[in-house]
Amino acid sequence: MIYSALHIDTAGPNGTALRPKAADDSSLNYIGERDGRHWYIGTAAVEQHPEIDLREEPAAEISDLIRQSQMAAALKQGLRKRIDSELGDIHDLIADQSKMLEMIYVMLARLTAEYLGGSQIPDAARTPYLARAEAVVAAVDSGQAVLRGDFEDMDAVLARLIGRQSRINELVRDEYAAKITEALA
Repeated sequence: MIYSALHIDTAGPNGTALRPKAADDSSLNYIGERDGRHWYIGTAAVEQHPEIDLREEPAAEISDLIRQSQMAAALKQGLRKRIDSELGDIHDLIADQSKMLEMIYVMLARLTAEYLGGSQIPDAARTPYLARAEAVVAAVDSGQAVLRGDFEDMDAVLARLIGRQSRINELVRDEYAAKITEALA
């Protein structure tokens, strides 16, 4: 469940801080603050101090707060450590991605060239390319390949990736390329 509440703090040597409390045998994780209210995810205790004005927020759109929360950061850090211990460090993963991108890059370039009337794929390359493509299709069809699109909204992911890449390009243009061009002029 998602809740919002007020945080009530009183100053002084005997000051108090009123916050929502989790129900027995459950957790209530702080997400963040918006519009003067503090947001939580989990299960709240039935009895709460009335001043905090605890509200269940069933239709709240707080995905941005969740993604920026300490809870998400802790989950992400734990996941990174597990991936590192089970699959290899970031350098191993970058090497794997580099190999995959190289394979896709060459296959896509050859297919595009042939499709657009350029260089034909050599017969010796067709068999391994087809085998690689069929291996991917078989893994997807059998469920052996777990895809992000199976559990994430890939339209939202694509929009986020396009936005990030565009922002990186803007920063490169404004903070690097333009300054280098100016220095060379």
